[in-house]
Amino acid sequence: MTEAASLLFGNITNAERGLDAARKDAQSPVHLSSAEKRVNTIYEQARSIYEHIKDPSKDTHSLVPMLDSALLTVEQFLASLAMKSKISTLNSCKLDEIGVQLWNLATVFSHEAAEREEGGGAEMQVLCTVRAFACLLIECCERLSKGAGADLRVFKAYLKAMKSCLDNDAIEALMKLLTRVPKIYDAAVASQEQVVDKQAGFLVKVEYCVIRIYAAWKTGNYELMITWYSKLPTTTSHTVPTRKLEYLVKILSTIGTEFARRHDSERAESWLEHALSLFSLANSRDEDEPSEALLELKYNISRNLVRAYCSGSDGARLEKAKRVLQSMDDEYPSTIWSLVLKFEIAVKEGASAETLSDSIMQMIFIGNLDATSFPIIMSKIRSLSELHPLHACKALDYLLTKKLSFEKNVEWTHRVLLSRLAIAARLGASGESIAGLEKLFAELERLLPEALPTNVVNSGQSIIWSIAASCFARSEYQTANSWFALAISSVFANGGEINRTKIIRKMMLCEVHLQNYEHALELYTSRMPASAKEAPLTQYLLFKTALGMFDDSLDRICNSPTTDCKILSACAMEAQERDNKQVTLAAMKLILQKIGQEATAPTSGSQPGRESVSVHIPALLRCVIRLIILDGEKNPGDGGEDGAARSDERLEQLCRYFENSYDMAKQSRGWKFKDPAFSFDQAEYEWFSRTAYNTALKFCKTWPAECTLRLSEISLKFLALYEQVVNGGCDGAVVWQTVAAKFLATSASIYLARSRHVIVEQQELFQATLRHTKEFLSIASKYLTLLADDDAELETKNLEVQAKTAAVLSFQFESAVNLELWSTLPEIVESVIDLVGSYASQLQGGSQSAPRNLQSLKIYESLIDILLSSRGPTDDVLQVLQLIMRSVLADAGKDIAKLSRWIRCILTIALPRRASVAEDIINQVRVKLSEEFKERYPAEEIHWLATTCWNFGIDLYCSSDLSGCKHWLGIAIQLAGHLSPVMASQMLSKYNTIYNPSSTTDHDT
Repeated sequence: MTEAASLLFGNITNAERGLDAARKDAQSPVHLSSAEKRVNTIYEQARSIYEHIKDPSKDTHSLVPMLDSALLTVEQFLASLAMKSKISTLNSCKLDEIGVQLWNLATVFSHEAAEREEGGGAEMQVLCTVRAFACLLIECCERLSKGAGADLRVFKAYLKAMKSCLDNDAIEALMKLLTRVPKIYDAAVASQEQVVDKQAGFLVKVEYCVIRIYAAWKTGNYELMITWYSKLPTTTSHTVPTRKLEYLVKILSTIGTEFARRHDSERAESWLEHALSLFSLANSRDEDEPSEALLELKYNISRNLVRAYCSGSDGARLEKAKRVLQSMDDEYPSTIWSLVLKFEIAVKEGASAETLSDSIMQMIFIGNLDATSFPIIMSKIRSLSELHPLHACKALDYLLTKKLSFEKNVEWTHRVLLSRLAIAARLGASGESIAGLEKLFAELERLLPEALPTNVVNSGQSIIWSIAASCFARSEYQTANSWFALAISSVFANGGEINRTKIIRKMMLCEVHLQNYEHALELYTSRMPASAKEAPLTQYLLFKTALGMFDDSLDRICNSPTTDCKILSACAMEAQERDNKQVTLAAMKLILQKIGQEATAPTSGSQPGRESVSVHIPALLRCVIRLIILDGEKNPGDGGEDGAARSDERLEQLCRYFENSYDMAKQSRGWKFKDPAFSFDQAEYEWFSRTAYNTALKFCKTWPAECTLRLSEISLKFLALYEQVVNGGCDGAVVWQTVAAKFLATSASIYLARSRHVIVEQQELFQATLRHTKEFLSIASKYLTLLADDDAELETKNLEVQAKTAAVLSFQFESAVNLELWSTLPEIVESVIDLVGSYASQLQGGSQSAPRNLQSLKIYESLIDILLSSRGPTDDVLQVLQLIMRSVLADAGKDIAKLSRWIRCILTIALPRRASVAEDIINQVRVKLSEEFKERYPAEEIHWLATTCWNFGIDLYCSSDLSGCKHWLGIAIQLAGHLSPVMASQMLSKYNTIYNPSSTTDHDT
């Protein structure tokens, strides 16, 4: 049993004797009253709980159901006792004894649980509930026994139990106690006022009010906290012992500190002030001076109160903070904490940078650096860095050179140095930062007993590198060079050759950009590590330096055994940027040679040389193609034979690069092990196809047609690879590009076919044209299908595709004629007729964007010219001409003059050979002359038609074909009627003479 428990509840031996007597009374065969039975029940429940706790094999948490049941029984019994006006005295000492035993046992187990790691958790809350149950048992005993001083004894038990519940967050048990304690408190105070010892009553009131404040805070009832604080005794005639006062002050301090942590500054200030006010109740006797712990607690409360005042920005609160801080200075010696608080007040008041910096300097000067003061000083320096970074840097410099240099804590030195560099990084690339760091590094090199470790050097160099790299990205090369020089100062001697090499390379780049080529060469010669001088990147920088010094030699970098294609590509691009064409071409030649050597190197895989190639081949090819195109744009046509030869060589090289790119892209799809260096993805296919087409289209008028054809065919091949990648899921833009490229290829092919004089070459080109036209018609149909749902582009794109289709059909017709594919001509003409009909319907529908060339006879004119200039079979030619003329004559809005000349040519061919074809055409003309062609058809052409038909009839008469003669003479008379009645009358007179046997008139006109 603990000393406190013994003082409160008496000797445990007497309690055991009382329990023995209670057991004997329970065994006697006497009739028990209802109250006695309930007391026995409560006792048995308490005894079971006691035995359960003592049994080490049983878990404490399994007590919860038993406690709940026992608490309910006791609460009901106490409620029944409160309702009775008179209570008979019962022998209830056994409840008192078991209550004391439970109290003591719970106290012992609580101490053991608190010593274990899991102490203060659920186990402690169960034990707190046991103590609450013990309090209820003791209260039952006192109510039944009606002993003197019972109320005060019970109340003290409740206070201790409530403290335990509050300290261990046993809120449920606390609430059970709070329902009982008010009446007990009133009774205890009343009984205490009747005795002489007023001090004990005063202590009870103070302790009870503070605990009720604590309980209200735990349950979140802030209004109740204020109410109970108002009930706290304020008289100074009594004092509180130091130990008890420390506990009470700590409660109010905890409340105020927690409010401050929640940023509730108003409540934090109020309760911290209340905590300070309790110190007025301290015992002032010399033999009971406040303890060191109490003084430290008061200091901490004052410090937290100052911080709470400083959380606001109004002047009144800052004045309060100053007053509290002044009292702290008067009562306690100057400490680092007081300086910290002064610093925070100065920040709130917006003090100058010098004032803030002086405060930190005082902290560093008077403070002994330890695990507490060092983080505090660093935190204040960080706060200063947010306001005045330069002064924070000065404070860190002072800390490094005046304090830490004499300390043995190397870790703190490293932390401060890195913090100094971090603030410098925030300051940016100012010259003041660079000068300050140069001075600091010189001091550290002199003061530090040993070199900085590798991890600190790497971190410091990384910070400086970030600053320098930022300057380099902004083209501030001089500043960047100064920062890079800091990164390789003597204080960073343990940085390693790799980091040193990277930094010196960057410095060389800065010097090259500043055109200080001699300085860059000096860095390479004197400061570059020997192991890195022959590295490819270093040689590349040396090459850049050499270009600036007008040394175009690539021998050194090419002869290096570690040189790869990446470095050569970089050299080529560097030379290109400097517009040094000679070096660019030389570098490109070396790249191709290098790739060729690596690609032919034997390997065990299925892809030759794939592991040794270090350049992304598609990117390299794209660069080369761009360079050639740019060269062609800058020098479109060099004069003289040499210039023409160079131009032809350039075009041949461009086409060859495109064709080689396609071959490589096609081969890369078949490699079993794909190398990223050779990978042609979807974007690559799109770029090569688009660039080839755009180049061919842009220069189709100035470059030879052979080049246009090759580039457009390459574009189509890359588009085919693209379609294979997306599995035919191409969008409208890709299909349109295919349509455009195919049209360009068809145009170039027909142009070449027309220009060739060798029959074999011409036939091959016409065959290629025919193939292109068929493919174009197929892809154009596919594009129109994709475009069907796109209302925004339907009309424009549809008309554009049809315009190209008209030209392609003309090319197809010409190719078929030259290849003597006469049987295919009617089908082609039908396609042209359908196309023209489609345009006619669009014009009738009000389309404003229809091409004007299809509103005339241009397409038919080209077909007829091709036919008339050919040497094809007459029957086949006339069949196609008849088909064309039917379509032409069906539209009255044509160019009648041109149409009449076509009719004359066709009739000239058809009349001697195929009179039925001529008659069909003449009949259509006769119909039109009575309708649309009236007054539009040229008179001389009508006269020619009439006389030609008349003479053809006379020829038939001479050949004894009287019926044919009669028929054609009738046609001639009808045609003459459209021209002149006089002419028609003359022809009719001659007609009657011919068929009158007595007539001897000359039959010829």
